Amino acid sequence: MADLREYGTKFVKVDHVRDGAIQARIVNVFVGEQFGRPVLELETGGQFTLNEGNTTTLIKAWGSNSDDWIGQEIELLLGTYTDWKSRPPTEKETVKVRAISPAKTAAGNSGTASKPPLPASRIATALKDDLSDDVPF
Repeated sequence: MADLREYGTKFVKVDHVRDGAIQARIVNVFVGEQFGRPVLELETGGQFTLNEGNTTTLIKAWGSNSDDWIGQEIELLLGTYTDWKSRPPTEKETVKVRAISPAKTAAGNSGTASKPPLPASRIATALKDDLSDDVPF
């Protein structure tokens, strides 16, 4: 049996997600020559060029190092945006990306790995210690 993916459409487009979202795992990330934007290579054999909004979505989920995106699972779904360049401004369809794999970083900490949450027993102990009336000198 031959792998026929090379004969199909390579880039994910709006028509591919119109009837339902696509879930896929990222196998490679590179900067495309045509638009100078990040391109996700998917395990399905397809590719998806990221715009600024989709890039920001994945940076929030997994940080700014594209190596950390390899092996992560995404969902590509139908979305819309307003094209302000057209007269009058027009609502258009687009493909949006959503991170499915859990976030590797805490939001707003510039990519620093987040600490796991404290167990409830440790929280209670920490609070009890904080509320102590003992004043150290």
